[in-house]
Amino acid sequence: MKPGKPTTFATCEVNGKKKLFFGLPGNPVSALVSYWLFVVPTLKRMIGHIQPHHPIIRVQLNQPIEYLDPRPEYIRVIIEWSTKSSIPIARIVSPDNQCSSRLLSARRCTGLVRLPSKTDVNPSFFNINQDGLGQQVDCLLLSL
Repeated sequence: MKPGKPTTFATCEVNGKKKLFFGLPGNPVSALVSYWLFVVPTLKRMIGHIQPHHPIIRVQLNQPIEYLDPRPEYIRVIIEWSTKSSIPIARIVSPDNQCSSRLLSARRCTGLVRLPSKTDVNPSFFNINQDGLGQQVDCLLLSL
């Protein structure tokens, strides 16, 4: 996945107790995305949350995605609600530079959109509406 490489998870026994270990990537955004996707749900489950995963909502991107990476990619977005649209708009943060080293690109991020890899996508994904907005996609809701 992108960003988030390499991410490692391991368990081992220490003094008769099972311990969980997460190895997060070195780039700040990669570490943050891996933390949101893997560490937070694990910790929530450990303290008894019934629904440990982030809620998923349907959003419309504020601009079309014209290229996909060979790996599934999580892009940072700011979710905006409007009375003019039936679903929220996801404004892509730093659309030209979603580098994993740019921590400031995640500072106001309220969601993560998972884009499929270019080998896993249906060709209809690239059909663009006349309204100038992008595709409708699922988004992990991080905060409001």
